[in-house]
Amino acid sequence: MNFVGSAEDICQVLKSAGYWADFIDPSSGQAQFIGTSNPNTSLFETDERFKQLGFEIEDLGCCKCIRHTVWGTHAFVGTIFTNAPADSDIIRDLLTRNFKTSP
Repeated sequence: MNFVGSAEDICQVLKSAGYWADFIDPSSGQAQFIGTSNPNTSLFETDERFKQLGFEIEDLGCCKCIRHTVWGTHAFVGTIFTNAPADSDIIRDLLTRNFKTSP
């Protein structure tokens, strides 16, 4: 699955509906649309802040690994932010759509 392409589509749908939306580019850890070159604002998938969302971060010595309670280490964390309410129709609709799946 191409997360960046799907995240761009999802953000466009949310913005078209009048909401703010952005996502974290997994290659840089930076917000895609806000953009910044400040490394202190990067959010990589092994960032300790993901613990607040229920993930575990394992330090393997040479690197870190994210672990999910259901999928273990077989997980990819794609992060999209929006001010659309979690229980809104637009979010329910987005959760049922199929977005870009080709690289």
